[in-house]
Amino acid sequence: MSLSNNSQLKRAMKSATKVRREWVKTLLARNQAPKRRKDFTVHASTHHSETASG
Repeated sequence: MSLSNNSQLKRAMKSATKVRREWVKTLLARNQAPKRRKDFTVHASTHHSETASG
């Protein structure tokens, strides 16, 4: 998909945001945390400061 103009890019970003939010809601609704969550948390907080800062 080629995003040739700004409105297409905005629509694609809005759609992706909706998908990510639904994925996070599903993930947080689980009764059991995902495996390797500690590894992910450590990696995210040490390599991607914007993730840890909110």
